[in-house]
Parts: sequence; C-alpha cells; structure tokens
Amino acid sequence: MTRSSRSPIARAAATRAAFYAAMAAMAASAAIAISAAPARAQALSSAVGVGIASGSAFAGPSASALLLQPSIRWDHPSTSVDAQASWLAGPNARVDGDAAVRAHYFSPVYKHLRLDVAGAAERTAGPDVTESSNALEGDANLSFAYGVGGVWVSGGQRESAARTLPTQLRMFGAGGWRRIGSAVFSASVTTNRTGSSNGLRGGASPGSDSLGNVIDTSSRTSSVARQYADLESSVYWSHGALALDGLLGTRVTTSYGQRATWGRAQASWALYQQFALVAAGGTRAPEPAIGRVGGNFFSLGVRLASAPWIAHALHHGARSSASSFGVRADGTTRIIYVRAPAARTIELMADFTDWQPRMMRHVANDEWELALHVAPGSHRLNIRVDGGEWSTPPGAGTVQDEFNGLVGLVVIP
Repeated sequence: MTRSSRSPIARAAATRAAFYAAMAAMAASAAIAISAAPARAQALSSAVGVGIASGSAFAGPSASALLLQPSIRWDHPSTSVDAQASWLAGPNARVDGDAAVRAHYFSPVYKHLRLDVAGAAERTAGPDVTESSNALEGDANLSFAYGVGGVWVSGGQRESAARTLPTQLRMFGAGGWRRIGSAVFSASVTTNRTGSSNGLRGGASPGSDSLGNVIDTSSRTSSVARQYADLESSVYWSHGALALDGLLGTRVTTSYGQRATWGRAQASWALYQQFALVAAGGTRAPEPAIGRVGGNFFSLGVRLASAPWIAHALHHGARSSASSFGVRADGTTRIIYVRAPAARTIELMADFTDWQPRMMRHVANDEWELALHVAPGSHRLNIRVDGGEWSTPPGAGTVQDEFNGLVGLVVIP
C-alpha cells in the first residue's frame, strides 16, 4: 500500500506509534551516549521551573494557572540532546501542555561552514491550540560564521498525527546574526507550507489570535497547499547574574487570513548557581498549520537546577562566540575564565595541557571556568566554543605555531 492510499486514521496511528518510538529511542540514545562519552567532554544538567501563568495563551479562560516546566539537557561539542515540557494546571483544565525531545548533531567546521542536523518528537497541547497532536520533525541548518557574526539557511519537515490538521508542514528559512559585546542580535525569514491534509470535514471552527485576527484552520478539508511567511528579530544580552532576551515578529504573507504581529521578553536573575527568578511575557505567535491560535501571556516563577542552566537560547541557526577571556589567581591555582553568550560547551587546549582539549565548567549565565596549576610565565593556548573552530581567546596576543597556525599568547601571573 502506498502512502497516498493509506487512510487518515492509519496515517495518524502510524505517526503516533513513530512518535512514542522516537521518544523512547532518543531517551535510550541519550543514556547510552552519556554513559559512553568521557566525563571531561560532556555536560549533563537538569532543571525544573515552577510559577504562575496568566493570559489566553497559557491560562485560557482561567484568570491564572500553575506552570510547571521540567527540563533535562546533555551537551557535547558535536551532540546535544534535551527533553523539556511546559505543563499547565488551571481551575477549569486538566494538566496538559507542550512537550518535546530533541537531538542535534553538529558537523565539524570546514572553512567556517557547519551543518546542524536535528530530529524531534513533540506534543502540542494547551489552551491556545484547536487540537492536541503528536508530531515528528526533522531539519537541517547550514551556517557560515565570520568573526563575531554569520548567516544561515535551513529546511525541515514536520509530520503530524492530528485528526483534523494538515499532516505535513515544510519549513524553509534564512537569517543572520552578530555579536556586539555581550549582546547577540539576529534576524530571520521563515516560510511554512502545508502539504497533504487529512481531508476530514467538520471539527473546530476558526480561532483568533490575541489581536483579534482570524486564524482559519478550515484548510484541513482540502488538499490545496497553504502557506505563510514570518519575519523575526531577536536580541540576547547578559551581564553577571542577569540575562535578558526579546523577540519581535510579523507575518508578512499568509493564505490563512489576516496578518499578525507578536513579541515576547524574558528575564532571569540567578540568585545562586542553582536558583533563579524567571519572568516572561508578551504575545505568542499564531501557527495555523499546527492549530495554535496564539494569545498573550505572562509568567513569574523560580527555576531550580542541578547546575547553572542555559535558560536563554540564541535564535535558531546562530552560533555563540567568546566575548571575553581572562586569568585570575586563587592561591596556587589559576582560574581561566571565558564568557560566551548562550554557549553549550567551551573547551581549552594549551601547552600546559599538552595540547589536549579540556572541558571548561559552566559556572554562571554565560561564564565558564577551568582551574589548573599553571607555572607563571608566557603560555600558548586556544579555545573552542560549541565544537566550532579552535581560535585565539579575545584580547590575547597571537603567535604562529609550528604548523603555521595561530595560537593565543597569554601571560600567567
């Protein structure tokens, strides 16, 4: 039987089975990878956020709801696996919400080019969706970094198990980023195009976003492809214990109805390495292809983590880069520290490590440290952020090594 001849119910059942199989496979792969990789080349962390949420996107018809956000994340220079959920419990609703397991592979960098391949198993639910659904998603992202900025192009596909929504969604995007000091700015354009639909008639009526725009989901009754395109800009900034990020977006073209505009902001204040206050608010973007009508929201809560948690992520496609570097004394030990906005991993290799990479320890929002006994004097070293290219630390002098490459030159007091 060909795929086109299978019934919508059979396709939905197959996708649901694949969804749960993918969740189990990703969890097993993460466990195997975590146990197999050397401790110095990996980082495992977990966190849970608890707070109060309000607004149509989070609480629905209720004035407020309890928000629970558990997360677990494993990072390696070439791999990243994370599982996270956002569950809501209100007076008029059962516990439900979004959940996802994602795995990323990052290729070695070749002439500033890097390929990022990702797969995910997702559940979409909550008060701002017309129908809860499970889905599998895959995408590829090719980025080119130059200095403290770069550009990317991406493409992907989403297969849904929803009964009354399109079964396929194809995504294409392009954008760029640039770091200025401790801030990273990015801009992107993304198109979303539905493929085949389930062809079921009836069901939920069209919804509306927080601006009153009609979000027509009636395309599920036809196999005609529909699409929309979005422009988004974002900024991430941190200083010490404070981290802020914001995003503005607008729908420039759509075949679903009126256009929409949205924006959000989030702030976290780390009181300790494992404890932070988190506040977020704004408007959630309507996504008609997956049944999300969007809406406004506000949340306030606390986050408890097993280690300093990377609560803010750069825009999809953007890469992190080191913004500062230094060395300080702690008795007979020297603390080498690096700052890099929203980095996943940072490695260091030097003449005092016999040019073997050493994983630095995440100690705060964007701060990483490595404590070593290092003899005073001039030393050569390089660092690598998120498994990218080895480069000289910011602010350090440069010299050529015996292979005609550049390495950083620092003086250890």
